[in-house]
Amino acid sequence: MQVIHGRIQGMGEGQIIMRDQSLFIAGTLPGLNDLIADAKVRNNRYSKYAKTKARWTDIIQWSVVAKKMEPVSRAWFDFTWYENSRRRDPDNIAAAGRKLILDALKESGIISNDGWNQVAGWSDTFRVEKDNPGVLVIIRERGCVDAR
Repeated sequence: MQVIHGRIQGMGEGQIIMRDQSLFIAGTLPGLNDLIADAKVRNNRYSKYAKTKARWTDIIQWSVVAKKMEPVSRAWFDFTWYENSRRRDPDNIAAAGRKLILDALKESGIISNDGWNQVAGWSDTFRVEKDNPGVLVIIRERGCVDAR
């Protein structure tokens, strides 16, 4: 068995296939404090949170389409958060960002749900990148059996 381009290639059917896909989402995603504050503001029938979530869902989905990403059945997620400074706390950044990203991946069909059966886990790494904030998401598929 040998690994080629992120896939395990072996002999016979029933081999486990692991694919890695990457996605960079440009811009500073809202933090948890921002989302909580937005949830408290209501204009007409919609909360500011709903508008914020819809905006970031659109941004993330366009990134998914541009990358021509393929659906995965179960995955591990490596998040690298690029902030323009150290002003925001890492837990504030990651909690809200992961929520928005996983919900958008679910809505775009990359994952069927964001529950225990689809999300094997995640890791977070934080960097300062003054001129190019955003988040790099590496999606590492786990447990997909090739039935060829």
